[in-house]
Amino acid sequence: MKRVFAILTAIALSPAMSLAEGHDLFSNKFFSTITSEEMMEGKTGHIHHATNDSLWDWTDAPDGWPKANSAKCHLSNVLSDEKKPLFGVWFCESIDPDGDVSLWSGSWNVAKKISTGHLVGGTGKYANAGPRKCNLKTLVRISDTQKLHECVAIK
Repeated sequence: MKRVFAILTAIALSPAMSLAEGHDLFSNKFFSTITSEEMMEGKTGHIHHATNDSLWDWTDAPDGWPKANSAKCHLSNVLSDEKKPLFGVWFCESIDPDGDVSLWSGSWNVAKKISTGHLVGGTGKYANAGPRKCNLKTLVRISDTQKLHECVAIK
């Protein structure tokens, strides 16, 4: 099950992709660590749910944004009867170092290897961000529960 989650994490988590008011998209890297997961078995498919703690590297963020942020993320993923990832949804909740709150949401498609996300709502600097897209790839598989990913902006 942790192998399935590793694949899903690489595809699904791109909430650190964002738009600062008046600025372009910026690419980022993020590190995730699984904190819990469960599998619900069906006859023709399965639902995999997981949570993780993520650290977002926003080194290229615009002025006024933190250069790093952390989040608690939740994923619900549909798997085939052979437990191959098909599609899923995610959301992440975060309070940044400045005390600004944000809630991110998105969906992913394994065939397209892209994830879309948007800021559901937030305070402070997150009040005016909108939908974003990025291409994801896993840079380093540290273990079955820890990965380093990259999210490259699609403009």
